[in-house]
Amino acid sequence: MVECMNRKNIIWETTVNTDFFRNHKNLQICILGDLVENQINNPDFIDNNNEIELHEVLDNKHIIEEKNVEIEKLNKRITDERTKYKTLLEEKNQLHADFEQYKKDTEFKLSKQNKDIYNLEKEKNELENDIICCESNSNALKKQYENEVKILNESIVSLSDKLNSLFKNIREIYGKVMDLDTKYLDELVKPINLDDFETFLISSVSSGDALRRIWSVAKIAIKSNDISAYEILWKYFEEMVKLHNKFKGEEIFSIDTVNIGDKYSVHDHESKDETISFGHVSKIYILGFTNKLQGKKIEKSYVLVKG
Repeated sequence: MVECMNRKNIIWETTVNTDFFRNHKNLQICILGDLVENQINNPDFIDNNNEIELHEVLDNKHIIEEKNVEIEKLNKRITDERTKYKTLLEEKNQLHADFEQYKKDTEFKLSKQNKDIYNLEKEKNELENDIICCESNSNALKKQYENEVKILNESIVSLSDKLNSLFKNIREIYGKVMDLDTKYLDELVKPINLDDFETFLISSVSSGDALRRIWSVAKIAIKSNDISAYEILWKYFEEMVKLHNKFKGEEIFSIDTVNIGDKYSVHDHESKDETISFGHVSKIYILGFTNKLQGKKIEKSYVLVKG
């Protein structure tokens, strides 16, 4: 009897108080089933001091089953909550990972932006220094060119004055040439255009043939003892030689140098008296001229020779 009572107490305490039986409902039902069966088949199972009737056992079984259902529901809720918690934890971890990645990306972007800002600041400083240098150089160049422009303007004014003076002289020569006897003009017009001043000037300096023609007409005047015509034509010839050389940029033609007393040279002189072949220059009528570039005598000096 005591053994059965102890078994009853053990079953009851274990069922109610231990987590093991709370989580193993099948074991609870089996034990309770055995307990009911023993109670029916063995009336001595229950002692006199603490009897448990069949309806009480059945009620307890029903209560335990209800509790087991509640426990099952609770376990399901716990499982659901754990699943939710796990999901939330995973979401939290994912959010944390996303945040860390965002933080890392942001730090990288900030680092790159800071580097770009540094480079831009450096480039800006270099550009500002370049601008300062350029402004300094610009001011220096401006000052230099202002001085050069000033000098150039002064040169232009000087050249303009010289050119005006030259053209003034040539215009005067042109006027005097046009007043010469027609016999001289007829000789000049073969290579020289006398229609107006501009064509007169251009045709007079354009070639060596034009210079040679002017010289020849001047020789005609001196041989004719027409001193006034000779002086006009010789002045005309001298100015055209100067202009020709200036236009060419070098001394192409040069007027010969002959002095009284020079020894007569058939290469350099033409004697007025063709019968004299030696002696010294006693008078100079017209100087000859030479193409220095070619080293060629164009015209000999026309002189008077005495033996």
